[in-house]
Amino acid sequence: MKILSVDFGTSSVKMAVLTDREEILQDTKEEYQYQVIDKHKIQIDPEVMYAAFLKGLKKFSHHLKDIDLVVPCVFAPVFIPLDRDGRALHPAIIHLDRRSYAQSKFALKAVGKKDFMAINGNLPFAGGISCTSMLWYKDKLPELYRRTWKLGHMNTFLQRRLTGRWLIDPSNASFTGLYETLQMGSWSEKICSALGIHRDLLPEIVPSISIAGPLTR
Repeated sequence: MKILSVDFGTSSVKMAVLTDREEILQDTKEEYQYQVIDKHKIQIDPEVMYAAFLKGLKKFSHHLKDIDLVVPCVFAPVFIPLDRDGRALHPAIIHLDRRSYAQSKFALKAVGKKDFMAINGNLPFAGGISCTSMLWYKDKLPELYRRTWKLGHMNTFLQRRLTGRWLIDPSNASFTGLYETLQMGSWSEKICSALGIHRDLLPEIVPSISIAGPLTR
């Protein structure tokens, strides 16, 4: 059995082929750059990240037919609005971004500090908790928002591309500010309603150890 481990970071994707005893057979690292716009807007094209992943795969060509499991890891939050076909409608807004300060103030007022902490365990920090980026996207780009099928993170984009499913894990869900983290529940009706974010725009939450499914062609 061979395992492909893929770690998407802020500036590179690190990949390794391992045995089921966690022995590294081969590894590689492919770099990419994020964009800094007007100091506060920090973003990256998810297709650039995916292209780096494909570039790294080519170096493992003699291992690929023997790989039984792909295990991805992504930095968070990496907010990506996606259309019905899984294409990004806007560059990924990453955790360093601070464009949504006004939206973070609105979110804190709309939900309240006590409820945010009791339900999600986080306060809506601009860029660091992605519901503020979602609100910025909704406020500033309403036409794109109306075309949006899912509001996800990098692992949502990646799993949709690899398996066809719309998924997010509990850790990434917690970083949205919309998840019932303390109960390990579901998307919070109370928070989503207060912020005007429809829960049907959010991906399915599954445990990190779940098998997402077979790869698409």
